[in-house]
Amino acid sequence: GGQVALFRPTGDDSKVLNCTIDGKITDDGSSASHLMYVVQVDGSADVDKFLLNDNTISNVSFVHLKTNTTTTAQKGWRCNGNTFSGIYVEGVGVNSPNGLCEDFEIIGNTFLTHKGYALGQYSLYIAIASNKDFVIQRNKFYGTVNQCMHIEENSFGFDISSNIFDADCKGGNIAVSENNVAGATTQPRNGVIHSNVMEKSGTLKEAGSIGIWITDNAGTPTDGKDLIIHSNIIEGFEKGISLDSEYG
Repeated sequence: GGQVALFRPTGDDSKVLNCTIDGKITDDGSSASHLMYVVQVDGSADVDKFLLNDNTISNVSFVHLKTNTTTTAQKGWRCNGNTFSGIYVEGVGVNSPNGLCEDFEIIGNTFLTHKGYALGQYSLYIAIASNKDFVIQRNKFYGTVNQCMHIEENSFGFDISSNIFDADCKGGNIAVSENNVAGATTQPRNGVIHSNVMEKSGTLKEAGSIGIWITDNAGTPTDGKDLIIHSNIIEGFEKGISLDSEYG
């Protein structure tokens, strides 16, 4: 039981570079031994220019977490060149409806394995909600997960490109979803998804598997806003690109 966070940066220009981090989580096949965060966004201070680069990180619940109750602001954060394995909940999670997050980069990382899926945990490698101006590029994804990448709510101005997906993805490999925030339906907008290569491993054309999924998850459908999808290679999914009716 219990939970541990290694880093809660409270000042600008903090760095975690070239480290080997093992969160020592184990499991009995049904539940994990404890919660372990590598980076947890602090609720007391706005922090700019945090670097999480060139690390090897294994057996953790979250590599990076900002929860939806955190009201502080972050700008210019970088998560680049890392290798992640043994994720139990989310790799990089930034849920920010109540505090501005902008100018994020998630570039050149390798996501090897997600252990949470086998325990019944809804498993994600990257989960972004209500961020502004972010880039997710040149990452590689392996292992078995529900979704490699989930973008939702009021996310604005994003570029998802040149990523390689070789995972056994059970849902939307890249899922872009509207959602309800404080009673208002919001949707990602002004985003480009291009030049990604997706080849599903495991069971090919598995029911429910989708390469790129633009979906309504809020109960009150609204129109998508300026989402551009082009030049992707998608193989082995039940559906290559799936657009809910309000986006079509």
